[in-house]
Amino acid sequence: MAVVKFIYIYIYIYANRFPLHMLTCLCFSLYRYELHVIMDEIYMLSVYGDVTFTSVLSLESLPDPERTHFMWGFSKDFGMSGIRVGILYTRNHEIQKAVNQLAVFHSCPGPVQHVLSQFLKDRDWMDNVFFPTNKKRLKEAQNLLVDGLADIGVPVLKSSGGLYVWADFRKFLKSQTFEAELELWQKLLDKKTPD
Repeated sequence: MAVVKFIYIYIYIYANRFPLHMLTCLCFSLYRYELHVIMDEIYMLSVYGDVTFTSVLSLESLPDPERTHFMWGFSKDFGMSGIRVGILYTRNHEIQKAVNQLAVFHSCPGPVQHVLSQFLKDRDWMDNVFFPTNKKRLKEAQNLLVDGLADIGVPVLKSSGGLYVWADFRKFLKSQTFEAELELWQKLLDKKTPD
């Protein structure tokens, strides 16, 4: 049995941090080690502000197209957390064979495929209503969260995609331990103000 080495990259976390030249350099660096690169671009349609998302598929030439794989799904960009439908794009025939063997047990039901295909056909609505509204609401929600955290002195890592925030709560921890983190989260769940 062959061992496949790979690295899984969450592009959505750094949606505003991977310009085209950095993405190219990253790919070339990783291919020196003969790694398969799986780019998870799950938030590619949910960037906002003046950020333009750069997909690995937009690169004019990849150093090793057989080891470059792209993933995307409906759950984040379309707010369909219950619809577990994703896309794997690969040129590697061995990977395609392996995934096809799994697809028998994990295929997307026909009715779901039909609904999603009808949904995707309405490009005018998606481009002129859904995506602009979604991006506006995501940015407003992120601003609300980031401003609220700033009010209590919690620093965050800036992002320009999705609805998530990497926040630094260390100043509220009694010690730098996992147990202290659990205690803090329990207080937050109990709606108590951290000491």
